[in-house]
Amino acid sequence: MYGLATPRNFYLSEANLDRLRGQRAAVSADIVKLLNRMDLSKATNGPGTFSMTGSNQDPEQLSGTLLDIILRLNAVEALPGLLRLEADLNQGLAAATSDPASVPDLDLDSPVMETISYKDDLKDAQSPRHRREFAARIYQREILSVLAALLRHQHYQPLLDSDLEASYFEYLKKGAGDPQFSGIHSEGDVPADQRAWIGFDLIYKLPFHKDPSHSGFVPFTPKLRLEIRQWAADYLQQTSGKKTPEASPKVE
Repeated sequence: MYGLATPRNFYLSEANLDRLRGQRAAVSADIVKLLNRMDLSKATNGPGTFSMTGSNQDPEQLSGTLLDIILRLNAVEALPGLLRLEADLNQGLAAATSDPASVPDLDLDSPVMETISYKDDLKDAQSPRHRREFAARIYQREILSVLAALLRHQHYQPLLDSDLEASYFEYLKKGAGDPQFSGIHSEGDVPADQRAWIGFDLIYKLPFHKDPSHSGFVPFTPKLRLEIRQWAADYLQQTSGKKTPEASPKVE
């Protein structure tokens, strides 16, 4: 709900994350510049293929690593750029039926695979066009999740009052019963050597697994997409002209 949909082959170590946190202002400024000049139509992953080694990844293009940096630094300054990229993805996917080239050729850098039922046309499901659409849909959902997470870290009340947040609270309560969390009652109780995979939600004071395989999910719908975009747009309007608050680097 508030994170990436799948783990990546390349990810941030805690040491590198600490280095980025130490230069948060400069890193966030560079991220904003990168998003402003990013053109998804120029993605160069090749004809509908997934890179399993990362060799095809373009540092000037969208990646799971970039989204993870934005998420874990709580780079709320990235909201406008993310909104634009999500709109570009949505427009490209909407036009895919008549213009397959409208879908950018993105690299997931992930072992994620799509479940294909026996009723599906296997040949079509393995086609370059289908794979491009699949990767674009993953990234679209992840951008929306990151948008929502950034707003949540700002304690944006319309989101906290939403059905999305209610679903997340139910997920947290269920997961908090894991015996592994029995001694964790505050953020400081998370052992240092386990902070890469155990988080502590600062709103509900509950521990949780960071691994995406344990993440809570809700159905992706056009209504949810529009809600998240509207929350982000409203937040930006409300904070326009105000200094963006320096968000705490410690995120859920």
